[in-house]
Amino acid sequence: MTPVATGDPAPSPNDRIEGVDLDTEELRRYGRHLVLPEVGMDGQRRLKTARVLLVGTGGLGSPAALYLAAAGVGTLGLVDFDDVELSNLQRQVLFDQRDLGRPKVDAAADRLRNVNPHVDLVRHGERLEASNVRRLLEGYDLVLGHVVLVLHRVHSLCRLRVSQMPRFVFIIQI
Repeated sequence: MTPVATGDPAPSPNDRIEGVDLDTEELRRYGRHLVLPEVGMDGQRRLKTARVLLVGTGGLGSPAALYLAAAGVGTLGLVDFDDVELSNLQRQVLFDQRDLGRPKVDAAADRLRNVNPHVDLVRHGERLEASNVRRLLEGYDLVLGHVVLVLHRVHSLCRLRVSQMPRFVFIIQI
């Protein structure tokens, strides 16, 4: 992923699609998207240039990661500090028995690479904290995270200018 210089607004996916093409395999892979009027070629090109940071690869982040990779999001950043445990397997669909004891970001990246080799996977094997939030969020268009994991840490985002902040989507577990 190409980092965005601090202080510069991140270019939007719409600004980045100029000259972005899909190869033959991608045309076949995303063929169902391409015939949808809501997506089409321009929409798929936007997905290919999009940069999404996923905070947490657990019960809610696992299916989100799978769908984002399958859809063809160009860059998917994975933030997780934990290792795969047996108790994760019944709800964290990214992982299986072979992943036990492995860092979640490594196991997730391996699985997602098999889902879609066209996605640029960026591993952040650490906890999102006030001290690293600026560095981790820099250059992403969208941040997707579980509300409990993210909300109590985003207070330090107040130091970022609005033009530098990615959009946030919080998953709320009830």
